[in-house]
Amino acid sequence: YNTGLFILDINRAPWGCAIWPAYDSQNISNCDGTIPPNAGCGIQERSRASYREDFNLQGGGVFSMRWDENRIAV
Repeated sequence: YNTGLFILDINRAPWGCAIWPAYDSQNISNCDGTIPPNAGCGIQERSRASYREDFNLQGGGVFSMRWDENRIAV
């Protein structure tokens, strides 16, 4: 895909040591995030209800991503 509206409805997400909570939307074989083109904005969320056990206890969550010719918006 190279454009679209993507909806992710998660009831339960894995969490704990050695768990990588990623929903990847890139087709890149070089996963070195320290070099371009993996540039972008960072997100900080301090609420535990957005991840870990608290996220699962509240029933999960719904995430959306709009990808068009100009930008990606989450």
